[in-house]
Formats: sequence, C-alpha cells, structure tokens
Amino acid sequence: MSKICKYCNRPLSEAQYKTVNGIQYKSCPRCSEANGIYHVYHIYPQLFGTTPARATSNHPEGPQSYCVPCRNPSNKPSGGITCNNL
Repeated sequence: MSKICKYCNRPLSEAQYKTVNGIQYKSCPRCSEANGIYHVYHIYPQLFGTTPARATSNHPEGPQSYCVPCRNPSNKPSGGITCNNL
C-alpha cells in the first residue's frame, strides 16, 4: 500500500500537477516516495521530458513518469519542492 502525502492526502506514488505563478510543476513518484511524507515537485516539463509514447488524452504531451535523475536507477532522488512548500 502506498504512503499518503501528509499535505494533500493523495498517494505519493501517483504524480500530481500544479501551476504556481504561471510555472507548471509535476511531482516525481520516486522522489516523493523517498521523501515519505510529501510529494516532491520539479519544474515540468524541463526536469521530466516528454515522449509521444506516453501521450494520453489528459496529457497529450506525453510526460515521463520520473524526473530525469530518477530515471537512472543508480541515482538517488534529487531535491525539488515539497507539496507543503509549493
């Protein structure tokens, strides 16, 4: 069972999207689960990348699930902004 974010009450394993002051953010499930308390957000799409192979009707740009550093399994999850600070 996935842990729940203490701020927004959604599973840490599920990516969330937010726009703040015109800047779009996406949470990284791996960074969030490593944090264990809050979703961890990065600027989207710059720190995630996109691919047509992941396109959906909700996200036609095809966002990658994990941030760029987390897509390499040997990397540790990186910084970012937690849900409660965004």
